Amino acid sequence: MNSLAERDGTLTRHPLHPAPLPVSLLILLGIFLLGITLSANAAEVIRPGDELLIDFPGQPELSGVYGVDVRGFLIVEPADPCRVTNLATDSAADTLAGVLADYYRESSGLSIRVLRRRLAVRVEGRVHASGDYFLPHFATVEDALLAAGGIREGGLLTRVRIFRDGDFMELDLREFRVSGDPSRLPALRTGDRIYVPVSNRNAPVEASLAPLELAIDDPNIIHVIGAVRNAGTHRIHGRVSLLEALALGGGPDETADLKRVQIVPAAGDPYLADVKGFAAGSGGSLPEIAAGDTILVPVRERHMFFKVLQITRDLIPVVLLGLALGGE
Repeated sequence: MNSLAERDGTLTRHPLHPAPLPVSLLILLGIFLLGITLSANAAEVIRPGDELLIDFPGQPELSGVYGVDVRGFLIVEPADPCRVTNLATDSAADTLAGVLADYYRESSGLSIRVLRRRLAVRVEGRVHASGDYFLPHFATVEDALLAAGGIREGGLLTRVRIFRDGDFMELDLREFRVSGDPSRLPALRTGDRIYVPVSNRNAPVEASLAPLELAIDDPNIIHVIGAVRNAGTHRIHGRVSLLEALALGGGPDETADLKRVQIVPAAGDPYLADVKGFAAGSGGSLPEIAAGDTILVPVRERHMFFKVLQITRDLIPVVLLGLALGGE
């Protein structure tokens, strides 16, 4: 292409050269195109919870929408579960085709496309319906709890835990509900486990509903564990005697060693108490138990010995029978 210019009353032709693009603009354009490429590739990597559209020309009845479970497996019957998580869709298609080749002669041409992204999370604890749930990719902790039927009465809103990659974070859900500030809710990820602990205000009647370390809402608690009939967490008012604390735990069972009851104070070093000696009038006084203390009632060594002896006695006929059969 030429341009016309007038010089000295005459028209002359000059070739038209486009102006070069600035280097900074070229760099930005390259970054933009690279981002699009990377995003497209990342979008095709399969994750737990994804819904996949599978096209199987050789077996049209198998074509359709399938979900990836929380463990990252894809199930297309009659084949065994096929692990596809973290695979690109084309690699997943090759893997699935290889599995289906044991059942169908023609498994080529199979293709997989990510139809919808979903979060795969597990909800446990003081909720109405614990289990695995698939949620929209933008779902929050509140959405997950709602999917599980909501928090049951006695759930501890101030210490909701989200377990992720071997670690956990604590969430004050009550504070969020008061403020309504969405920034107080962390973003969920596939594989998260949400746990709602039980408030210790319900511990006397529901001590078995949560581990001891999760009953942390009430400072007026003690833990009675070991060889007792009702091990768990119990609420007290002020100080109580050791006998009263053992009574809250249902009393010692037949295997208890009451000569070596261990007391672990909330503050201070552990020590032993001889409850049997006290009952016989020769063991001195018993300590008082304060909030936060733990009482551990051990099993008698003699009982443990006879238990091992009983197991050994039961095994002897089996061993002799095995030796007799092996010698034939």
